[in-house]
Amino acid sequence: MEEMRTGSLSKQASKQASKQASKQADISLLRIVATIAVVFLHTNSTLTEHQELFQQTGSQYNFFLCSHLVLHWAVPVFLMITGALLLKKEKVITYGICIKKYCKRILLALFIFGVSFSMIELFISRRSVSWTMPLQSLMNVITGNSFSHLWYLYALIGLYLVLPFFKAALDNMSEVQLQIFLLILFIFAFCLPCLEMIGVEIAFTVPITYTAFYAVLGKYLYEKDGHISKFICLLALLVCLIVVCVFRIDGYDHPITAVESICIFLLFKGLNVKNEVRKQRLWKLDRLCFGVYLIHPVFIHFTYRVLKISPISFGDMYCLMMFVFGVAYIACAFMGSWLMAKIKLLREYVL
Repeated sequence: MEEMRTGSLSKQASKQASKQASKQADISLLRIVATIAVVFLHTNSTLTEHQELFQQTGSQYNFFLCSHLVLHWAVPVFLMITGALLLKKEKVITYGICIKKYCKRILLALFIFGVSFSMIELFISRRSVSWTMPLQSLMNVITGNSFSHLWYLYALIGLYLVLPFFKAALDNMSEVQLQIFLLILFIFAFCLPCLEMIGVEIAFTVPITYTAFYAVLGKYLYEKDGHISKFICLLALLVCLIVVCVFRIDGYDHPITAVESICIFLLFKGLNVKNEVRKQRLWKLDRLCFGVYLIHPVFIHFTYRVLKISPISFGDMYCLMMFVFGVAYIACAFMGSWLMAKIKLLREYVL
């Protein structure tokens, strides 16, 4: 009798997961692709941002630099997914939910993994262990001096805290008002900073960052009716990628990065997976993505800084080896995330 009950519950859970996956297969695909892009981004950016540790020729540096600049759309896409899922009208978002459910999860992830990563970094740099390391690691997390990729978690907490306000405002906006709101955010958060980069100073500001823009934009694009040609999106994306490489455009608050993110988001919007088995596999991979984001730098730093092996170690084969290293990191990170998900406390409260 107990076995039948367990089997029934298992089938019910499976149906629920399938239903969820079928509704948001495009979001799952988008999240998985963005996660893979982030791993490749850090596979390259770790080399270009620490030139003192890696001796590179000019061509190697340019290759690794362009390889990570063209992937800057990944984090904005994560923010757009957050907006698409949490700002939709039927979603109930209160301050209690945001703090107890979303913020608590990110804070736990930040301190559990941030402190651990900081201790690893201190050990690598000092080659010794001391009793002060846990306290110093804790302070590093509080001050934002742990692994650099954790900046996204700090930004996510801030975004979650303002989501109820945005939700209440957006639910009562007409489509035209929402378009005007997005335009204002785009001008002040993206366009004006670009003018300042070329020496034109504008005193006017809006106290809302690009993270809010991407979240609201994700909601708008995901709910927007009408079909936009995938070919046009792909063509626009290719043009943007060329511009990024030529002009070395860096930063999530650049208009070109915003256009890239929009193109990627629209390319995946509406994609569906008809096969039920594939839906289940897709959903399971989707659930591992947050864990992959958290732990993938560990593998990068271990091979680059401890083993002293990187794509540069292979001479003229660095282009191919960058791809090989990236794939290896992706495989290791997904496996690590899968193993972490087996730990009940991490699965229920963090991952």
